[in-house]
Amino acid sequence: MGFRIRTRLAVGLVSLMGFIGLGIAPAAAQVTISPTTVFIQNNFGSFIVINNSNTNQDIQVGFEFGYPEADSLGNVSLSRTDTTLALTKGIDSQIRAFPRAFTLAPGQRQTVRLTVRPENAQPNGVYWTRARITSTPQAGVITATEGNDAVATQLNFIFNQTIGVFYRKGDVAAGVAISNGRLIANHDEANHLFVYRVEMTRTAPFLGRIQLLVFNSENREVFKDVQITSVYTNGMRNFNIPVDALAPGTYTFRVVYEAERADVPRALNFPMEPTVMNFPVTIR
Repeated sequence: MGFRIRTRLAVGLVSLMGFIGLGIAPAAAQVTISPTTVFIQNNFGSFIVINNSNTNQDIQVGFEFGYPEADSLGNVSLSRTDTTLALTKGIDSQIRAFPRAFTLAPGQRQTVRLTVRPENAQPNGVYWTRARITSTPQAGVITATEGNDAVATQLNFIFNQTIGVFYRKGDVAAGVAISNGRLIANHDEANHLFVYRVEMTRTAPFLGRIQLLVFNSENREVFKDVQITSVYTNGMRNFNIPVDALAPGTYTFRVVYEAERADVPRALNFPMEPTVMNFPVTIR
């Protein structure tokens, strides 16, 4: 008598960006979160989890402190290791989600409510965490079923998405100071690297748009790049400029910070006056 072997493979806590980079689109990727940034107002906030897939999804909500941090050349990665900042700015121990675990049928949605119980001694300012929403489909994908003696593999993707959660206490605002701009010519075969320093001057992170505008000696704009990003701490940031975009000559590099981005409502964003700094650059 023939037999069939069925194995079950779980891929654990894979991020959305990881799946996009690999070109994989599991069913769990169809679980969406709205909004992608939560601002706690009067100690309360919420977000919605929507199951757009055709399978039941088991959902769990957790919290982990983290923020974007840059190295000496301005390359940004997620930092989770700054325990000092976590103690002074993190709200992981103060925030609760209701419900924290639930199941969504196809097409169903669930509002997750957040509450923060701040410490009485906390000074005015902005505090944050990252909500981690983990979704697991209840039914896997059968990848091989031929013949009585076939080996069938069931893939269960554990899919992880994170969104920023901010709690503000008192009147807050963002502010930046831009300095030390310099060009590393021919940083690699394809690009120059423009590096500069940004320092936080107020009580809130910067959530917005950073522009690099390059003007030639005749004050004509010859290059432009835009980054939609967040800045939490002092450090270096950068722009890549294709080598063939700028001929040898003298230029003005203008860096512009504006607290404007499509995924953050203006009424909820931390207010900041636009900040502009110019740097003379010569390419030989």
